[in-house]
Order: sequence, then structure tokens, then C-alpha cells
Amino acid sequence: MAIRPRTSFLAATLAIVLGCDNRPASQTPEPKSTPHQPRAFTSEVWKFRADFPAAPKQDKKTLQSPRGEPIQVVQFMVASADKCCVVSVADTMIDPGAGNDEIERRFDLLQEQATRRDGGKITASKKITLDGHPGREFLAAFTEPEPHQIRSQAYLVGNRMYQVTVMGTSSYSTSKEAETFMRSFQLLE
Repeated sequence: MAIRPRTSFLAATLAIVLGCDNRPASQTPEPKSTPHQPRAFTSEVWKFRADFPAAPKQDKKTLQSPRGEPIQVVQFMVASADKCCVVSVADTMIDPGAGNDEIERRFDLLQEQATRRDGGKITASKKITLDGHPGREFLAAFTEPEPHQIRSQAYLVGNRMYQVTVMGTSSYSTSKEAETFMRSFQLLE
């Protein structure tokens, strides 16, 4: 299964609904973990922590929104040939005081864009929250290039969007490793 090409699509998906500033993206990795244990990672700049399966690599992309606005998406990723764990972050042009209808429209658009290619179909979706911030969790199944699944949680914190995603086989997206990664995501104050 070719997971790596989809990671750039994730950045594009997040970018479709966002706009952001050009803050430097630096991070402070936590001490190394022992084999087969999650590796705690903290980004002071992007104000989150998560337990990745290994040390994540950082990638910064500047994309264009449909309106031609530059979008900076920073991804923290651990990927192999058959699975991937990603935290994507972007500062948006969404008004921090936007109403629930506008926020839900952005989450709907995020889901729609995530499944536009590769035979994707949303199989589950629900509203979630993190520390009182609105969010959306969804599962999507894909048929191309090989059958695979995405499990994603997106949160809007002020005008910052976080997207926590695992990709791989359907058994991986619900595995203990994937669950540990998804549940470990925390916001820093």
C-alpha cells in the first residue's frame, strides 16, 4: 500500500478549508522511548503534544486555497509503507467568533475534500470536542490505489485547526497503536 502520496493530499485537504500565517515551525522532541512504546512529542510553537509510534518528521507546505490565498500547513508525521500517523496544524482565516454553522461547514468541507480522490467514501462521522473546542471525527474508506482507511479528528481552537490522522489498513486504523496515537493528542496551554 502506498501511503506516502496521500500525506501531501492530507495537507491539501486541510488547506482547502484554511488560511494561515507564516510562523516558524520549531518543536521540542521529548526524550526517546524504548522500542514498541509510543514516543512523546511536544511542539511548543504549535502548542500540542502527541505520542507517535516513532520520532515524527516535520514537513511544512505552502499551498493555495481555492481563493488563491497562501496556506501554510505544518505536518508532523511517522510513515511506513503501510501505515501513517500525522498531526497537521494551520492557522486559519476562520474568524475566532464564527458561529456553529460556519464551523460545521468547514468540517463538512474537510471531510468532502478528504474523500474526493482514490474512491473515497465517508463511513462514519460525528461531532467531538477537545477541551471545549469544536471538532469532527470521521472514518473514510478508499479503494485506490489499494483498499485503505483514514481515521481523522479535526479541532478548531480559536483560529487554529489541528488534524490528527491515521492511515492504513482497516485493521491498523482501529489498532491499539492507532488508538494510542489518536487518544494521546493534547493541547498545550
